[in-house]
Amino acid sequence: MILDTLSQSAPYQQLGPRFAAGLKWLGEFSPATADGRYDIDGDDVFALVQSYDTVPATEKKYESHRVYADIQFVAEGSEQIYYAPTAILRPTMAYDEVKDYLLYSDP
Repeated sequence: MILDTLSQSAPYQQLGPRFAAGLKWLGEFSPATADGRYDIDGDDVFALVQSYDTVPATEKKYESHRVYADIQFVAEGSEQIYYAPTAILRPTMAYDEVKDYLLYSDP
């Protein structure tokens, strides 16, 4: 997990061309962008713009991915994002290969 601000994201472009493409798109992002999926490089790199009301942490689950990596960005408002090593988490479902995610219970 990397926790930083968008203004400090330049060093992370070295993580590879997909990270660089995602960070470039995010650097040009406007909060006025409509919700939806935005292909940056087909299925290899895409953005999901979502607007929602946050809920208490007790109503959320930890998640992980095996194929994709998330770049989370809160454009407006605030949200608490908890994280933990997957080695200490207990899955609450079987890994979904189609949607590339696995959910866990609160550690």
